Amino acid sequence: FQIYGQGNFEWTFDNILLPDSNTNEPASHGFVKFKVKQNSNNANDTIISNRASIYFDFNAPVVTNYATVTVFDTVIINNNAMACDLPAASFTHDLTNLVAAFTATTSNVDNYNWDFGDGDTSTQVNPLHTYADSGTYNICLSASNSCGIIKSCKSIDVSICNLPIAAFTTLITDSTLTLLDSSSNIGSYYWDFGDGDSSMLAAPTHAYSDTGIFTVCLYVSNNCGSDSSCQEIYVSSIIGINNQLKDQFEFNIFPNPNTGKFQIEFSSKYLQDVKLEILDVKGSIIFSKEYTGNLRSVQKSINLEYFSKGIFTLRLSTKSGTYSRQIVYE
Repeated sequence: FQIYGQGNFEWTFDNILLPDSNTNEPASHGFVKFKVKQNSNNANDTIISNRASIYFDFNAPVVTNYATVTVFDTVIINNNAMACDLPAASFTHDLTNLVAAFTATTSNVDNYNWDFGDGDTSTQVNPLHTYADSGTYNICLSASNSCGIIKSCKSIDVSICNLPIAAFTTLITDSTLTLLDSSSNIGSYYWDFGDGDSSMLAAPTHAYSDTGIFTVCLYVSNNCGSDSSCQEIYVSSIIGINNQLKDQFEFNIFPNPNTGKFQIEFSSKYLQDVKLEILDVKGSIIFSKEYTGNLRSVQKSINLEYFSKGIFTLRLSTKSGTYSRQIVYE
């Protein structure tokens, strides 16, 4: 046996003695069986062609026809194998300030792997995650089962949402209420004046038709939430009924607003016997003093530092009527 040239194989069989076919036909022929393997790196659809030349002694060869072999792979399909469904996944989110709530919508999923885009991860189905800072984050959900894995990603903008804060001060002149708004982060206003009337202005004024104690409430809101604040006020005079003495007095309060200490000065050429009173926001009298005789020049120092800050009413009363002013202690 020898190999030479481009894939030529040669076998030599010595001492083969066969009877004549006329004498013993079955024994006059035989066969030789051999196997040649292909190269291991042959690609699919490679065609290998071969033929043989058979020599008997020194006679001319007997040449066979070409035989061809095509290289191919065999795939065995098991009809009894069960179908495998790939996973499907998507998700939504809700944001409250820096807290994100994620909700997965999936099918055929065994395992969940969340990447929140800030270095944190989770294997929960519907996780809740708190971010440390505002910013844009790329969120990815990887859902898998025994058949494969699918990945769903999207970017979200996380920002701090400032809640509204309701705050206000009041100033009453005669029967007119002026509201001084000091709220923050406001989207909308709603004022309840405590007498059945309301307003949606930022800083409204309101005229009361009666005296008494009223609860004024401010309700504020924005996209992040809502807040409210209420105060009691005391309306001690009504325009046209109270303050009949307004044109008969020269009257001054200073400073106003103040830090609890202030000076009162008043005088009148026509009036005598005047009562000076100071009332708190609930209408309770916290100071009272009567002046008789000549009222051409009256001065009085007042100290409210022992009382809570707020709006106070100063009231002057005579037999002819009353006059009132608001004092702001802040």
